[in-house]
Amino acid sequence: MTLRQLIDQYAYQDIRPFIEQAVDHDENDLRDRSVRLKEMEEGFAEMKQLKPTFGFIDTVIDVKMLDGRLIVSNMHLGSTSDLLSRRIAVAPDVKATEQEIAALCVYQLVAHQHAWVKYRDEDDVIEN
Repeated sequence: MTLRQLIDQYAYQDIRPFIEQAVDHDENDLRDRSVRLKEMEEGFAEMKQLKPTFGFIDTVIDVKMLDGRLIVSNMHLGSTSDLLSRRIAVAPDVKATEQEIAALCVYQLVAHQHAWVKYRDEDDVIEN
């Protein structure tokens, strides 16, 4: 299954409880909870509107357990539309529901998108 196929199965309200858990456990984002939750809902809506594109890097999105926690990896490799076309590989020991996996993927994309956005060259120019 691809990320697109996974998120197309759910409405935001279906994954919201898991999004809320992820937001509540993020100690690095000090913005108001309501702001972060609104950002998640808007990000999910944007993903639903995007058309998947073929990614140039044939990497799967890995879903696995690490130290008793559910994690997804390879969510930073490509644009959101590229990631929507990626296959999701779930490790055999993962007992999470597809809703939980979808929520974690959405959370990773929205919460950390700023970390890998390519800025325009002119954004770095400082005027004297």
